[in-house]
Amino acid sequence: MDLSEKEKGILDHQLNGLPPTNLSHRSTIFEYATAFDKTVLLISSICAVIGGILNPFIALIYGVLVGAFGDYAVGSVEADEMWSNLSTYSLYYVYLAIAIFVVIYISTVGFYYSGERIIRALRNAYLKAILRQSMAFFDTHGPGEISTRIMSDMNLAREGITSKASVALTAVATFGAAFVITFIIYWKTALVLSPTFVIVVAVGSFGAAHVVRQHERAMTLSSQASSLADEAIASMLLVSAFSIQEHMAAKYSACLTSAGRSDIRSRNATAGMIAWSNAVPPLVYALTFWACSIFLVRGEVSVAALTTTALAVTIGAFAIIRIVPAAQALSSTVASAGLILDEIARRSPQDPFASSGDCPAAVQGDVELRGVSLIYPSRDNRTVLHEVSFAWASGSGKSGVIGLLERFVDLDGKDIQSLNLSWLRGQMVLFGQEARLFDTTIFENIRYGEVGCREKTMQENPNEIRE
Repeated sequence: MDLSEKEKGILDHQLNGLPPTNLSHRSTIFEYATAFDKTVLLISSICAVIGGILNPFIALIYGVLVGAFGDYAVGSVEADEMWSNLSTYSLYYVYLAIAIFVVIYISTVGFYYSGERIIRALRNAYLKAILRQSMAFFDTHGPGEISTRIMSDMNLAREGITSKASVALTAVATFGAAFVITFIIYWKTALVLSPTFVIVVAVGSFGAAHVVRQHERAMTLSSQASSLADEAIASMLLVSAFSIQEHMAAKYSACLTSAGRSDIRSRNATAGMIAWSNAVPPLVYALTFWACSIFLVRGEVSVAALTTTALAVTIGAFAIIRIVPAAQALSSTVASAGLILDEIARRSPQDPFASSGDCPAAVQGDVELRGVSLIYPSRDNRTVLHEVSFAWASGSGKSGVIGLLERFVDLDGKDIQSLNLSWLRGQMVLFGQEARLFDTTIFENIRYGEVGCREKTMQENPNEIRE
């Protein structure tokens, strides 16, 4: 079927939407944060970093205490001086614990508070964007995909913002502070241990990339399975009439099996990264004591410095362990948020919320169709309407004509296109063969169709419904 350039443009706009503008496209979910949310996130991030930096100071104080015990053991200090030093450094531990508790508490509360507000704004923006879309959008999306975005993907995004972001910041700050302390204590030891950190980071990066790929594939297949189940349940009469229960169940099982394989690969990669991260500390201990023993024999480091280095490196290694699951959750957040933001940025060619278009003061109600053709965007290889017919036989084009009048699909004409979409649909009353109601009262269902001043009047005076 040959289409003109204008018809191809109309179909392309229906399938892919209008070209996005700078105002309609937002690259990250943090752009849905208000100025207050950003301020809270900034303070929370600073507190998370401070809490991470304070952690390796445990090793520093511990090394000083080991040195104090060593000096007492060789008799270089008296008992009173040793007790005084012990009391002082013990108080340092108490002060350090209080400081870490305060900053981590502020960080956690701040991320949870702002994260919930951001996800709430993102949910509202996504729902409003979905309600703006034309019918072509829903023809090319399964009924379960949108609900999966709102529920599952939004929950993944919320988890990444609220809990995993603060954990990742704290862990990265801990790792960086531990490496700096090790470098200050004795730079040769830091250089010897540097390849260990590089290997851990490299394994985590490659593993996280693999996890993201498999997770995205599992999400896509799970959405397909959800759409298939929704369609089968919604069309149960047809499924039963054609006795295709086993066929639908097999297709559903195939989608779940494929999604399960991708999910298993993702979990295996995650398990491998966690196992590797837990195996790193003993290896780091071995390398640390082996290298420091050489420097100790040479007289280049003391026992206190050796102990501080070993503990600081171990704290840094365990920080990397915390980074891996947090990075996985953040990777899932990025993958989920990308799909959501792309659909929010899609500009519908028929926007019921748009204020543009004419709103005539009076309507005659006369409809004239001339040379109308209809092609559904999801099936652009077939012409649905070529010669309009109002015969009562099924399949003659009645639903297509009604869709054209309501502008659920694009019409290649200027008269009806020049009218405001919301106003146009407000001038029509359609009684379908199969009524679909929202799960609420009849009054509420009728009120959903009334927008503007009359809706406010109906809220105050429900008797107006009867008029």
